[in-house]
Amino acid sequence: MKTFNPKNENLIEIFSQNNRYQVPRFQRGYDWGMEQIENFWSDLESVNQKAKDSLFFGNFIFLNDDPDKKVLSIIDGQQRITTLQFLLIAIRTRAKQLTENALQISDVNNLIEYVTNRFAKQDRTGLKKVTVAKPIRLLFDLMSDYNWDGNIPEKMKIDGRTYRKIKGKIEPVYSFFYNKVKNLNSQELADILGSLEKIFVTKIEIDDPVEAFDIFERTNARGMKLAQSDLVKNLLFQRADESLHDDIDKKWEQITTNSSDKLSQMLKYYVITFNGKTLKKEIFPTLSGKVKDKTSRMLINELSDFSLFYKMMSEEGSIASEMSVMSHYFREVDLGEILSDAPRKKALTRSITAFQLFKITQIYPLVYSYIRCLSRAKNEIEEANKSSRGRRTICEYLLVFLQRLENFHFVNTVIGKNIGNQVESLYSEYAQKFYNAEDLNKLNEIEIDLKKELMTLRETRKSFLSKFTDINYDDEEKRLIVYIFDRISNAESKGDQIYELYNPDKEVKTKSSNIEHFYPRKLFEESEDLVGTDAGNNIGNLLVIPLHANSSFQHGTPAEKFNLIKADPKHMINIGNKELIIMKYENQKWDRKLITQRAIDLAGYSFDSVWNVNI
Repeated sequence: MKTFNPKNENLIEIFSQNNRYQVPRFQRGYDWGMEQIENFWSDLESVNQKAKDSLFFGNFIFLNDDPDKKVLSIIDGQQRITTLQFLLIAIRTRAKQLTENALQISDVNNLIEYVTNRFAKQDRTGLKKVTVAKPIRLLFDLMSDYNWDGNIPEKMKIDGRTYRKIKGKIEPVYSFFYNKVKNLNSQELADILGSLEKIFVTKIEIDDPVEAFDIFERTNARGMKLAQSDLVKNLLFQRADESLHDDIDKKWEQITTNSSDKLSQMLKYYVITFNGKTLKKEIFPTLSGKVKDKTSRMLINELSDFSLFYKMMSEEGSIASEMSVMSHYFREVDLGEILSDAPRKKALTRSITAFQLFKITQIYPLVYSYIRCLSRAKNEIEEANKSSRGRRTICEYLLVFLQRLENFHFVNTVIGKNIGNQVESLYSEYAQKFYNAEDLNKLNEIEIDLKKELMTLRETRKSFLSKFTDINYDDEEKRLIVYIFDRISNAESKGDQIYELYNPDKEVKTKSSNIEHFYPRKLFEESEDLVGTDAGNNIGNLLVIPLHANSSFQHGTPAEKFNLIKADPKHMINIGNKELIIMKYENQKWDRKLITQRAIDLAGYSFDSVWNVNI
């Protein structure tokens, strides 16, 4: 280990030197929120108001591997240094306003030069004094330019969604500091700058990259605690040849985007696929060991594939977008043939959107490892189909697997109210088994064992019926009720026969179905049997119908609705299981007793046939 000599320096000394500073690509973005900003200002005020003679500001650790020794990479201190820049930009904005008002022109010009030369965008050489983290760099460079007009633009030449996120992060920080200084005179501004001479840090310069990265992994200092994802990104850059850094940077940016702001969870699920049960704090140590067996290129490619899978499973949006991501992912893992069967591809989407409705994510490592195993067994499956009378395609393998998991979680999680953690350890164990399975026989063996485990854990029929029959219109999410009737009505339908009542597409503004109270709510008060009870809102009195049938159904009595269904089939067009769902009750009195019996009938059929785990 090379020796280094820590030095205590104040902020003026550090930024008056000829060095320039840059945030390296492996670092996370600018993350400070208003709590850290307010603490920063409070510390500065305590010195400015002489409540304290000096203030220790933590460590600044720099990597000095530039051949010309001019550019220092910020290993620790990025958040504080970047925040300081925004403060100084606000001070310069105020100072320029004072010159425009022709007040104390000489003093203020000196103040502006002082800020510009030592802290803001350019030093006397015309080069950037500080190069901030890439995500905010374009906006920061605009703001730190001497000619900036003080207005943060609504748009810039980057993706609109990305820019809105950046603007939402930076604008409150700058506005906070500007509001603090907007009424100060030149002497008060100078006093704030003078306070910086009383703020000390321990400055550490290291010229050995490996040692700098090691310190980065361990350091916390005054900034925000390093996330496991920060360490993983650092690891990829550390172990990769410099020629790969641009590629790693681009792929990491896409991985982060695919994670939808849940990067740590996504990385944890990726590690579980090959490592089994893993705590969040174990993500980096485990991946660090994996890199010893794989190159950074191989690891970033695997992470890229997994992030695409994660996006496919987790991103709720338009069905078209879901299909597009699905197509991209299956082509990436050499299972493009799954996409050739449109009805089955639609069925896959239905299962994936069901998991999103259930808010179940613990299945992700398990499903990923299963698909990985399918990809390895692809040739065996194709050969088996040639010699076997009963064909089972790769898509059918995956469909059955997903539907079994969907059925289990509807029974246990949605109706049984068991938390997802009930199976987290089990799924982690089987994810690792599927990940390591080498052939089709092993895949089938592991899948059978998992099914047995799920059957053992499944909610009992008695318990399921008790909880299902309690489903109430006023208590449940309406999407869930529509989903339930969608699955019951399509339980015996396949392919193009499926009529989708449940449409999770968030870009479809007009819903395709409606929840109908078969005994209308408007008449509850007129029924001696239902008045004062909640039976009218029970699932036994609910029916989901196509939206186009709703207008004539509204407020009709059960007898009138039965007549409408018989006289005009459009009210139930393309909906399967009409007899079981509603028509078997046509000649019976629609009262509380019948509502209870219908709820029990629907529950029994649901447990035995619709959400059957033993498939």
